[in-house]
Amino acid sequence: MKLLFENWRQFLSEGEEELEEGWKHNLALMAALAGAGPSAHAGALPTDSTPTTQQVEYSAQDDYSAMLGFIDLYIKDKPVRERHSINIELMNLQKALAVAADNSDTTLLDALKGYEAKMYNHLTNEISNMKSTNVKLYNRYLSHGQEIDINLAITSSKN
Repeated sequence: MKLLFENWRQFLSEGEEELEEGWKHNLALMAALAGAGPSAHAGALPTDSTPTTQQVEYSAQDDYSAMLGFIDLYIKDKPVRERHSINIELMNLQKALAVAADNSDTTLLDALKGYEAKMYNHLTNEISNMKSTNVKLYNRYLSHGQEIDINLAITSSKN
């Protein structure tokens, strides 16, 4: 009986730790993608302290690829045990960005709701600001995003 109570207490304390870690993880993810920008994962990318003001025309597809690169490098900078859960949280957003980057089809982006829609809006603002303040970093995200191959696994049903 004593062992049963000890196991129950251990189970409850583990659940509280996971809840607390999940809350911290979501807050950190939101901060990184919302406003902290490149400094949130400075270890992953070399940053140039001098902003670049070169004006270059980028397409919407370039922006989608840059967002995809931003997300991927953000995830790769996280400990291995956190990567899977972040990928799951942002899976629909990543797929929607990949489709938009490949063929300018924004249907999936327009269909995002809740947390993913909020993240997409934050990323859009972050990438837009980056194009005018740090073109080198934008180009780094862009080239990385263009190298990403997401298996969309879109199937069609036959009637």
